[in-house]
Amino acid sequence: MLIGSKKRSPLMIEQKETEQTMRLLEHISHLDQSKQSLVLVEGFKPESIPKIELYHSNLGQTLICNSGESAITLTTDAAITEKLNLIILDLDNHTAIVKFITLLLITNGIHHV
Repeated sequence: MLIGSKKRSPLMIEQKETEQTMRLLEHISHLDQSKQSLVLVEGFKPESIPKIELYHSNLGQTLICNSGESAITLTTDAAITEKLNLIILDLDNHTAIVKFITLLLITNGIHHV
C-alpha cells in the first residue's frame, strides 16, 4: 500500500513470515542511508542492537535487561532496587532521555543531531 502527498509518501509492504533478523535488515534497507544518523526501532527484542528499555511498572513484566540482552539504558517509572550495570533514567523525564541519546550519538562521532 502506498499513501502519498506532495511532501511525503510512506510505503507499506506485506512481509513474508521470515526470521526477525531478516525483517529488520529489510526494513532498514529501505531507508536512505546517506540521510540517517539514528534509526529508532520498536520491537525486535531478540536482535543484538543497542536497546533503550522502556519499563512500565504497571504492566507487571520482567526486565529485559536482566536477561543479558543488549540494553544500554533503562527508562522506567519504577524504583529499581537491584544492582544493574546500566544507566537508569526516569521514564517521565523526556529531557534526560533526549540528552542521553544525543550524548550517545556525539560519543559515536555523529555530530549533526
